[in-house]
Amino acid sequence: MEDLVESILDYVRADYTDYAIMINGEWGSGKTYFWNHKVKNKIESLQLNGRKYTTIYMSLYGISNLEEISKKIFIETTQLMDKNLKKYMESHGQTNIPEYAKTGLDMANFFGVSKNGEKIDYEDFFATDDKVLCFDDLERANVDVVDILGYINNFVEHDHIKTIIICNEKELATKFKSSNLEMKTFIATYLLDKQNELTHSDPKPMVEKIRDKIEYVFDNANDYERIKEKLIGETFEYAPKFNYIINGLLM
Repeated sequence: MEDLVESILDYVRADYTDYAIMINGEWGSGKTYFWNHKVKNKIESLQLNGRKYTTIYMSLYGISNLEEISKKIFIETTQLMDKNLKKYMESHGQTNIPEYAKTGLDMANFFGVSKNGEKIDYEDFFATDDKVLCFDDLERANVDVVDILGYINNFVEHDHIKTIIICNEKELATKFKSSNLEMKTFIATYLLDKQNELTHSDPKPMVEKIRDKIEYVFDNANDYERIKEKLIGETFEYAPKFNYIINGLLM
């Protein structure tokens, strides 16, 4: 595990990155525990070029649209802002910010918050070079995974924010195959009928024909692999030793 921690720290220490890293592992293997107790504190204890890093953790479990991710990021970053702005946000119930980082100045101007009679430059509060984003439970989101990865890619490719994605890729594969299965089956059957393949004297079973047609027409896995290749620079397999998990539970 120490080798894995060090590899993650090497990624954070790198002066310039335009990719994210992924921690892949089975459900219940302790990936989130590993982040909270082995990685997070190590990252926040780093001091590079006179600055310390701040981690922002978000579980994507149950997320139903991309705006919710923006909102979660913003709520986390309000902890880094001055008390005046935070108090204003809380009193007005304002948490719905559609973009992160790029809207810092626009938001400050919109609120009209001032300090000693002058506008506050909130750009510093949205600085991206000292943040590390961690997105957990990718496979449990209720949004298309390809859309989420495209959204995250904006942070990684354009803002060069250090980003770590935690997921179970085996469950992702299952999710791609099982989503909207009734609709996919209907469309696949319709296409087979139009192509006269339902009555064709083919020894292949009908169920297998429909399955093959679904995979051909709705091959989201290819979209996932394509964007993953663009976004993810390294994938680390998380497979802890059982004595590590037991000791962690006992502690």
